[in-house]
Amino acid sequence: MLAKERLAYVVKRLQVQPSISIQELSKEMNVSFSTVQRDLRKLEQNGNIERSRGGAISKQVSEMLSGMNEISVFEKIHLNEPEKDRIAAKAAQYIHDGDCIFLDSGTTIPYLVPYIRNRNITIITNSIYLQKKLIGCRCDVFLLGGMYHPKFDMTLGASTLMQLESLRFNYAFLSASGIDMESRELYVVESEIAMIKKMAIHRSKKNYVLADHTKFNIRAMHTYAKLSDVDQILTDAYEKKGKLPKEIILCP
Repeated sequence: MLAKERLAYVVKRLQVQPSISIQELSKEMNVSFSTVQRDLRKLEQNGNIERSRGGAISKQVSEMLSGMNEISVFEKIHLNEPEKDRIAAKAAQYIHDGDCIFLDSGTTIPYLVPYIRNRNITIITNSIYLQKKLIGCRCDVFLLGGMYHPKFDMTLGASTLMQLESLRFNYAFLSASGIDMESRELYVVESEIAMIKKMAIHRSKKNYVLADHTKFNIRAMHTYAKLSDVDQILTDAYEKKGKLPKEIILCP
């Protein structure tokens, strides 16, 4: 594959998958790691991509994580659909009749709906997008009030936090904009969203993060938890070699 063909291939791959590792690109293009690294430097210099540790991120996702040009929930919901569905199917196995659970505003969370809509459970959420998906289900659904955030189709702010503080959950199912295994931190792009997640973790007996593989090795603006604050991270793949971290549960 010629250099120009490789550059075009990387850009095209990132239109389908928001982030990709050097290891994946090396295997797919049948070239060395050093060749991929040179290609990524060239693409970054041209403004086509954003390099990350161990790979590359599409410009759209990079801008989203910087908080400067964040895409809406209506656009993000369709990214990595098969992976999100597998993660949701695994997460649903932890939910039992009689449970009270918190579901946050992440775009993997709505994929839980087909697996839990006929359960005898209580759902608390600040996601209006999710609440609409739950119309007609057997569950008892409580939507938290607060200030409306149109991009995320959710509520947040002081009123939302006050309501959360008065509640208790068996489980909280949370999303993340980024997960960094070196710093052992979970990230989101806005401080008010971070506060919602922190409160949910504090009020829940167990906490699970639902995040596909593209969220790893990414840092966003605000930390909302350490890995020690959550019980498990459910994901579809984990790239690093060696022993799987105890917090990671694969949903292949």
